[in-house]
Amino acid sequence: MKNSLRLTIFLLLSFASMFNAVSGQNSLIIRFNDGSTQSFLLTDLRKVSFSGSNIMFLKTNTSLDSCIISNVGALSFGIKTRINETTGSNNVLIFPNPAEKFIYLKNMPEGKLLDVSIYSLDGIKVIGTIFRSNSSSIDVSSLCKGLYLLKANGYTLKFIKQ
Repeated sequence: MKNSLRLTIFLLLSFASMFNAVSGQNSLIIRFNDGSTQSFLLTDLRKVSFSGSNIMFLKTNTSLDSCIISNVGALSFGIKTRINETTGSNNVLIFPNPAEKFIYLKNMPEGKLLDVSIYSLDGIKVIGTIFRSNSSSIDVSSLCKGLYLLKANGYTLKFIKQ
């Protein structure tokens, strides 16, 4: 059992590094049996190895993390941005999220003009507009599927385009 788990983890990590983390995913997410999670950006990992009953993660900054194999419930790949989502005390929201054609901003300051910019994860500004807080929507239909960051007057919000 322990050897088959090691082999599965090894194959999964090898596959991910060979194919650039499976279609744009950039982080390894470990879900433990107790429900907690730990994640690593793939670019921050230099080497993954096994030592006894542990998985060892050598990072590019030469620090070392480890976890006990029997405590691992699942391994998966996901997207991690290193950008903290910020909201004001009035909880600014984007909806619907995920979006297909249009997004709406909820709880923005009323009656103000907002400089709204939408960025792809590689930092390219894909939409820039002046938005009146009582306007109806922002058209995102031309965007490719993926995760985007919306910046508006000091707020940074994440949304998914389907």
